Amino acid sequence: MVKLGRLELSGNLILAPMAMYSDVALRKICYGYGCDYSFSEQIRATEFIAKSEKLLKKLDLFLPMGIQFLANDPEVLRKAIEMINNKEFYPGLENVKSIDLNLGCPFLMNKNLGSALLNQPNLIRELFKVMKETSKLPVSAKIRLAINAKHKKTKPYLRIAKIAEEEGLDFIIVHLRTTGQVYEGKIDLKALKELRRTVKIPLVGNGDVIDIKSADEMKKYCDALMIGRKAFSDPYIFKQIVSHFKNQDCKIDVIKEKEKCIKQYLSYSEQYKIGFQHIKVHLQALLRDTNREELIDKLTHTHTVDEIRNLVE
Repeated sequence: MVKLGRLELSGNLILAPMAMYSDVALRKICYGYGCDYSFSEQIRATEFIAKSEKLLKKLDLFLPMGIQFLANDPEVLRKAIEMINNKEFYPGLENVKSIDLNLGCPFLMNKNLGSALLNQPNLIRELFKVMKETSKLPVSAKIRLAINAKHKKTKPYLRIAKIAEEEGLDFIIVHLRTTGQVYEGKIDLKALKELRRTVKIPLVGNGDVIDIKSADEMKKYCDALMIGRKAFSDPYIFKQIVSHFKNQDCKIDVIKEKEKCIKQYLSYSEQYKIGFQHIKVHLQALLRDTNREELIDKLTHTHTVDEIRNLVE
């Protein structure tokens, strides 16, 4: 049992919230390989409280999971959390087990959302305070180290982690890159080590956990690991890491496992009515490293789910 504040998990491996990828089919496949927890795709709190029909169709709260909000207005965030408390409007809210605030998305800087808030500690404190005061569920935040290399020198990640601890958040998730790095360049494990020394709040490490070696390295300094991009191309990475942590052998036939994942994804996509674009990007990701470049290219030019099924099968 792993405790991240009030959130209790059966193990220490978490699937990252990823736009276009964190749908119920991927979550279900990853849970089957030993993933212990996952989050929704990032959701704008303004859209959530507007009871958007578009979001209603997109939101797939079919499994135990966390929900992740983008917000820069404490009152909007409060209303969104109250809707979760009251199980209001959206089916599946009973499956939500925690609430996370996104302070790491690098693509919404111009909207003052995601990692744009990393240099606004007073606003972050207000948002954290609202989360703790309002939510009946465990609360967390996902952060990056800083906006850019210059900002990183002031160590905003330490300041934000301290604010999270002071305001009573249950845990924080740390992507060990700056916003400017997006998903490129080396992660900074020294920053995670520094956080471990500085705060007592539970830490979830995120960024380039792609194999057993990288999992071992990050595990030294945090309470749980979050796996992102590697999971949507190789979901069995959870099985490999779990087996390693338990000192068990784990031999993977990559082609057979990927064929199995593709079949599962297609089955789940039908069961949960997953949209065309999600299906296409997931199958293209699962076909990586299988010498099926021609098939990947053909998938790019499909226009319907039936075309995808005929092509893959």
